[in-house]
Amino acid sequence: GFGTSALEKLNLTDIESAWLNFTFVFSGVVTGSLMGLIKGPQQFPCVLKIMFLLTSIALAVVVVLVLAQDTMLKSTLYPILIIAMAISGATSLGFIGIALSAVIETTFPIDAEFSGGTVEWFVQLWGGVFTFASSAPHTNTVFPFLLVTIPTWITTILMFTVYKQSFLKTNDEQEPKMIDVLLSGHHRVSLVEDTER
Repeated sequence: GFGTSALEKLNLTDIESAWLNFTFVFSGVVTGSLMGLIKGPQQFPCVLKIMFLLTSIALAVVVVLVLAQDTMLKSTLYPILIIAMAISGATSLGFIGIALSAVIETTFPIDAEFSGGTVEWFVQLWGGVFTFASSAPHTNTVFPFLLVTIPTWITTILMFTVYKQSFLKTNDEQEPKMIDVLLSGHHRVSLVEDTER
């Protein structure tokens, strides 16, 4: 892919290139699976901010390595690149499940199929734009990485400055329903008291 061509001066073998790709994807799959252990939506904001920050740092390291490949030995650059790709994959692929859950929390009572589906459509759209732009003729080797890194840093800054997670779904599930109040024999006033606690 474009990553291999951007690092063409390193003369990576097919196996070395495959390890870069494998590291990226595998770390994302493992992290995504571990994210399933996060139960409370209140943890989403902190996890997402950490993920975005680590992704931004890892991508910046990759860009620096691409720019510095003429001045670094392959024996030094390649291990750093593997680590950066692992962190980038873990945080950019691994966060998707938590991100979709956070979107569902924020957009409730809209059905999860619509809110989550909209996010997936944007991911696919960005993937198409990125693939088309990075393979366009007369683009330099750093351009594809900048095309990812710059928007990621902008998004990370927004995550730390304006992002505010709503918990509409969780709050709705925790509120006692009128039918629960009636079945338990309480008066309507208990609904107000329970909600205010």
